[in-house]
Amino acid sequence: MAFCETTVWGGLVALGASWLSFAVIQLPIQLHIRETAERPAIVRLVRTDWIRVLAMVAHFAFAVVAIAVAG
Repeated sequence: MAFCETTVWGGLVALGASWLSFAVIQLPIQLHIRETAERPAIVRLVRTDWIRVLAMVAHFAFAVVAIAVAG
């Protein structure tokens, strides 16, 4: 049971990291792009999106493990 709880908490941490990355890094860039449409800002947005993508992949992996252990 402890392993399942650990995977759930790990998934929540990964999800929180994704949300934090969006709120702190990507949202300001997106708002800047909305105002200026500068190409360097678009490139920076694409480069920083990998943080969120990797966090969501980790979240998915934790969810799969939690479901496998619980079932």
